[in-house]
Amino acid sequence: KDMHVVTKATSLLRHQEPKVRQVAVTILNSFMDTDGKHDALSNKQVAGKMMHSGLAEQQSFEALDDNGNGRLSAKELRSGLKDMIDVVFSVGRIKTFLGDLASKDMRFEEFIEVVKRRYEEPEKEEKVLNDFYKEKKSLDAEQRVLLAKSFKDNGTKMIMDIVNDVLSLLPV
Repeated sequence: KDMHVVTKATSLLRHQEPKVRQVAVTILNSFMDTDGKHDALSNKQVAGKMMHSGLAEQQSFEALDDNGNGRLSAKELRSGLKDMIDVVFSVGRIKTFLGDLASKDMRFEEFIEVVKRRYEEPEKEEKVLNDFYKEKKSLDAEQRVLLAKSFKDNGTKMIMDIVNDVLSLLPV
């Protein structure tokens, strides 16, 4: 990971415009959120793991509720998946799994409805947020080296272009 981008994003955290700070947070999260090793699992596979491990039961749901409000946030679920059934999702992937419920705290009934719906989905090749992970697994060693070199040469420029584009859209 390029430290120049991290440094630039960190400096943007002090910007007075909230949108700029949010972009900085998103960039920094993309550099820190490296633990999406199960992002390639289908929704059906994850729901199956939840059901078979007991994670989709009321007691487990309550155990994951860190703040005791009787509801589960996407963050609490992500943490619980990691701790209880050793499934590590990136933030984006957990939001994809939860769909519309990702932006709010959910009651047990809402949670179990999502899990059941995901479990009953027909098995198909799903487009997950981390397509790069799946693509990278199918590359041979030489292709991986070329891909890594390409990102090393151009990745920072691409991210900085995005930051500059967002900055240019903000009022001065």
